[in-house]
Amino acid sequence: MIRLGKENNNIFWIWLSLACGVASREFGRIAPTYEPYELFSMTEEEIERIDGIGEKLKLRLCNKNIEEAEKIAALCEERGIDVISYADPRYPSRLRNIEDPPAVLYVLGELPSVENRPAIGVVGTRKMSEYGRRTAFTMANELALTGVVIVSGLALGIDAVAACGALAAKGKTVAVLGCGVLVDYPKAHRKLKLAILRSGAIISEYPPNEPARPQNFPMRNRIISGMCQGTLLVEGALKSGSMITARLAIAQGRQLFAVPGNVGDVGAEGPNALIGEGAHVALNSQEILKHYEFLYGEMLDLGALKKRQEIPDCDAALRYFGVPADYETGRLGRREAPISKPTPKSEPKSIPKLTPKLKPTKEKETPVSEAPSAPSVPLSPTEKAVLERMPIDQPISPDALLSNGIGIGEVLTVLTMLELYGVVESLPGGLYHRK
Repeated sequence: MIRLGKENNNIFWIWLSLACGVASREFGRIAPTYEPYELFSMTEEEIERIDGIGEKLKLRLCNKNIEEAEKIAALCEERGIDVISYADPRYPSRLRNIEDPPAVLYVLGELPSVENRPAIGVVGTRKMSEYGRRTAFTMANELALTGVVIVSGLALGIDAVAACGALAAKGKTVAVLGCGVLVDYPKAHRKLKLAILRSGAIISEYPPNEPARPQNFPMRNRIISGMCQGTLLVEGALKSGSMITARLAIAQGRQLFAVPGNVGDVGAEGPNALIGEGAHVALNSQEILKHYEFLYGEMLDLGALKKRQEIPDCDAALRYFGVPADYETGRLGRREAPISKPTPKSEPKSIPKLTPKLKPTKEKETPVSEAPSAPSVPLSPTEKAVLERMPIDQPISPDALLSNGIGIGEVLTVLTMLELYGVVESLPGGLYHRK
């Protein structure tokens, strides 16, 4: 049995992360003030006097059972997993400054420093076009060649292609997972993960053996945007997981870049809409680099693009890193691809379809907290809480949905997920309407 004391700092950070949970706004409030060991040593009366946190977290902080944290710490030591806490100097400072930062990052490989060089998150759809695939590869490759750190979610599609582009330039790349770093997900990217570990890192806020659950992926997106100066959306439908990252980047005050596409193409809907809302147009890597060359000129090799003699072949690089160019025939995780609306229940054949002369029934007034009807997409407690705060008869802004323990980043994530479920729609001006 480990004898607990301040020297076991990581154990107490893990304990605190388990108590607070993922994407906790409450953690963001107490982290600058209290050390985990200090919280662990507090009496119930002292914990009750802490401002800014709810009763549920206070109750969990009163639980001094640290056995699970000890097991996780032992597993990390055994498997060579680095535990980088919120207070660790290696923890990305930009990530520390979001309102719901992770308490710990579990890291395989070596996390590149993003303090003195730009980091760009690259996200997009799984159902990428040839244009999207080659654009993501080329931009990530050229950015990495100049010294930019490429951050992605290792998801099927654009994310993986961007990682390949960075690796083909022998650059630094970071993959942020929506599961534990020891979990083999997506299985199609086993070889790619090994390649990333040689020149970058695979990170997660989830314990090493945490399985890939649908609700994990929207939560991890705030880390992709949070640790980067900017986020690049290559392709994505209006209602897709990549749009969550784009909206979080805006909420976190990060720069947002979008690759324009053909009007009418599904993959161009998201980027084109964001450009219309003020995102920077990214026609090439230089359009992104010009935003950072003044601040990070010494750390960026802006002449590298002119010096190189041969541009890497996209398809050859994908084959080398074991990444399929087309995922259509593969078995996919539910939340790693754009999620369509739940299929509505079919009407009995005896009931005729509505005609224009008939008034709509009141079926649409059914409380949407009981939707979606598809049992494979249940609402989480947070999703239900946000939905219940939305009026039925008028649009509402995300700021009006803030409540104790739920910050703007999580609200935006939840609203996007509710859009994917088909129970909420976004309106011009940043408003949302409950269907």
